[in-house]
Amino acid sequence: MAAENGHKAVIKLLLTRGSINLNSEDKCGVIPLLLAAECRCEVVVELLLTRDDVNLDPKNALRETPLL
Repeated sequence: MAAENGHKAVIKLLLTRGSINLNSEDKCGVIPLLLAAECRCEVVVELLLTRDDVNLDPKNALRETPLL
């Protein structure tokens, strides 16, 4: 929800937690980076791209990626 709706403060808070999996998929294979890119939440995409532990080229069930 935070990635989809561009909640910058919530994303920043979640990123400070060491136990969060930023590559966690929903039932369609979508991870937060892909969701934020699909929703055009530039602030969230930028925050996620600063992390070393984010998959930069994930593909969902339809083989879509945020890089296209």
